[in-house]
Amino acid sequence: MCFVALNGELLHVQKTDMLNDIVSKDVFRVTVSPVVKCNEFRDKVLAKITNEEEDKKQAVVNEIMNELERMHTAAEPERLKLLNK
Repeated sequence: MCFVALNGELLHVQKTDMLNDIVSKDVFRVTVSPVVKCNEFRDKVLAKITNEEEDKKQAVVNEIMNELERMHTAAEPERLKLLNK
């Protein structure tokens, strides 16, 4: 598997009617992680679990979300530079 992060926001959703949503100019940045073996990734996450009652599937999902957040955070400064050119 590999992780794919997409930075950018073209549509700004409003709390009112969809017709009030705002479309703006933006730059989108796509970043892709190196290929990771699924079973190795899962085993690494499960090895960190210390509480037997912890939900193993949720722990894997949480680590996936953490990795995507790291990628997003790392890519955002460059996206903002490109947007402000």
